[in-house]
Order: sequence, then C-alpha cells, then structure tokens
Amino acid sequence: MPTLLEHRCRRFALRVLSLVKSLPHTSAAEVVANQLVRSATSIEPHLRAARQTHSRRQSREKLTGAETCVDESTYWLNLLLESEIIDPHTATPLLREAEDLTTALTSVHQRRRRAPTLRAQFN
Repeated sequence: MPTLLEHRCRRFALRVLSLVKSLPHTSAAEVVANQLVRSATSIEPHLRAARQTHSRRQSREKLTGAETCVDESTYWLNLLLESEIIDPHTATPLLREAEDLTTALTSVHQRRRRAPTLRAQFN
C-alpha cells in the first residue's frame, strides 16, 4: 500500500506533467520539459523501491536517488523560471512542494537511522 509520501510524490509528478502540457512548443522548452518529466516522475519509484528493499544499504541508496530526483526537478523548474518560459506564479507552488518533499525525504532518512527494523522507517 502506498505511503502518504508516495502519494505526495505522485501528485507532484502529475502537477509537473500538467505544467509541461502548457509549455510553449519551442526547442528550449521541450528539452527542459523532458528532463523535468524524467526527474519528477522518478521520485516515487525510488521511494517505493526503498520501502520494498530488504537491506538498509539498498534502502539508503534508493532514498538518496529519490532526493536526487527532487533536486534535479528543482533545478529544471528554476531553469524554466529564470529563462522566463514559465512565470513565478506557476513555478512557486511546484518549487515549494519540491522543498517540502526534500524535507520529508530527509526526515525518512533520519527515522531510518533510529528505526529498529527496516519496515519501521516508512510508517
């Protein structure tokens, strides 16, 4: 069963997909959009893999992958904003959500260190 954090990651990916549909059809926008879609849609699969793994090392690697994808998504969103392909009104909520996801993933990492079992870290 997906966790609340996994649902948030999916909603973030869906919001990014909606944004990408509204972008202009220029080569610059399309290149950045492709990268943004790849990173935003990879967060939840990394998180799910971290939850389903059987070793702490693999879990840590997958969580790090999820954090990297959020960081990359933030980069691509900022690039769209700074190149004036999207306006601040559009970018700000997504950037705020990316920041919140980073905070949540960091919290999972911290709980993981204190959890007596691997499964307890995701509850």
